[in-house]
Amino acid sequence: MNMMKRGVITTGIMLLLSVFSSQAFAEGAEVRIDATACNVFNGDGGLTTIYPPDAVVQAVLTPSGNHKITCSGDLPAGAPVPSRGAKLFDPSNSPYTWCGTTFGVSTDFHAVVTPSGHATLQCIVNPSGS
Repeated sequence: MNMMKRGVITTGIMLLLSVFSSQAFAEGAEVRIDATACNVFNGDGGLTTIYPPDAVVQAVLTPSGNHKITCSGDLPAGAPVPSRGAKLFDPSNSPYTWCGTTFGVSTDFHAVVTPSGHATLQCIVNPSGS
């Protein structure tokens, strides 16, 4: 199976995360919030790119090297949404088995899509693997 088709690449998040400095971790976790394009799941389990002002990305980077990237926003008009109840996605029930950022790839992700069209995708990367 082609791994390029199986991963959620967090478009736009790579630009946001490239501005983090290793010196910023001397005191504690660093949080960045930015309006940038990113990929989220839609109601059918496929990926949809959302753009500002409908997309917000939050990145939390800790001194220990863990990174939690959250992309959230409203799906564009016409994107599939669940007919009732929120849909949850993770590697066990989606066509994607990993997520990726500039800090690495991970199988630790989860996503929520609501009938109103709000979508959130969280990707947690631990580059050290511990």
